[in-house]
Amino acid sequence: MSKDNIISKVIDANMCSGCGICAGIVSNEKISMQFSEDGYLRPVINKSITEEENNILSQVCPGNVVNYDRVPTNEPVWGNIESSTIAYSTDENIRHKGSSGGVLSQLLVYLLEKGEVDEIIHIGVSNENPLLNEIKRSNTKEQVLQNSGSRYSPSAPLANLGKLLNENKKFALVGKPCDIAALRSYSRLDERVSEKILYFFSFFCAGVPSIEGTYKILENFNVKKEEVQSFRYRGEGWPGLTEVITSKNEKFNMKYDDSWGKILNRHLQPRCKVCIDGIGEFADISCGDGWFGNENGYPSFEESKGRSLVTTRTVKGQDLFERAVKEGHLSVDQSVSIEEIEKIQPYQSERRRLLLSRIIAMKVSRRRTPGYPKSLLVKSSQKISFKKKAKSFLGTTIRIKQGKM
Repeated sequence: MSKDNIISKVIDANMCSGCGICAGIVSNEKISMQFSEDGYLRPVINKSITEEENNILSQVCPGNVVNYDRVPTNEPVWGNIESSTIAYSTDENIRHKGSSGGVLSQLLVYLLEKGEVDEIIHIGVSNENPLLNEIKRSNTKEQVLQNSGSRYSPSAPLANLGKLLNENKKFALVGKPCDIAALRSYSRLDERVSEKILYFFSFFCAGVPSIEGTYKILENFNVKKEEVQSFRYRGEGWPGLTEVITSKNEKFNMKYDDSWGKILNRHLQPRCKVCIDGIGEFADISCGDGWFGNENGYPSFEESKGRSLVTTRTVKGQDLFERAVKEGHLSVDQSVSIEEIEKIQPYQSERRRLLLSRIIAMKVSRRRTPGYPKSLLVKSSQKISFKKKAKSFLGTTIRIKQGKM
């Protein structure tokens, strides 16, 4: 095909999420994931894709469409929730190394030790470059822990999907909400997905920063890229410090509120600014930080023992969670209502409620947007002030004119 294919259209519209499903479905010879000039992972078409391949990608690419037709939306902002709790791993080492309470890491270890899956597919630090991410395949507790913790830079966990589906193994996969949405959509077209990937896990995501955001952190420490021996965004406590260790064993660290709040979140890819699902609605289980509120009601980022906000999305996910709790692998502090989730994760709530105003701004500016259910956008926008909607519309319009979207 010519450039008249869905990948080129999504790239041209700056709506690619970098999930890698296009490279995972079509052969790696045809599509490969590479860094763009602005530091995001993007598909590069090396050989022409067929009309059939283009048709499939049009139905699963999260930069083109997010399919809710088979996903319950009982609550317009928070989606389908079988249960919502504050929980943490009873293994203190897992709890300490994880980004929050270590619930996702504990569930992955549980599945391996029970023999329910052969491998975990997730993202970890590249073996070649401590600043980059790569797909990891873990089959031991030690490997899961080695690849635990958040990685606030581009990753494409679905880039090897085709290879996984041809193997005689059972997997659990951890991905960003957009990754899981794409995978769930593709499962409707390829039955091997449900046969081979038994569990879909995700986490609350505020967006994917460019690798340039990581480089800015290094600049803050006056450290050169080639001097870095290890780079950790979070973990080893909650929320955990961003830590850089150089080849000379020099250590530099920064609080999460500074690294994410003042540097990384200024480098988010455009698709993330109009994301409909930052909470893992398409996963079996999705976890976020169970932030404590300060005296003003806003999340406090002071160091503490980690705790996870756990939302089970499917009956399968709920069953797994209940078994892990019953057998003593997870401890539950309390159940959490929708009203309490709003206070724990206020950013996710406001982003969803303002999405319609941002989409309208893009439409008015004649910009291509992903296909989202209109009724869901309208319902989500109802409980937020007109003033905030107008400000969001104006801000999006300005960013478009400035070439930032």
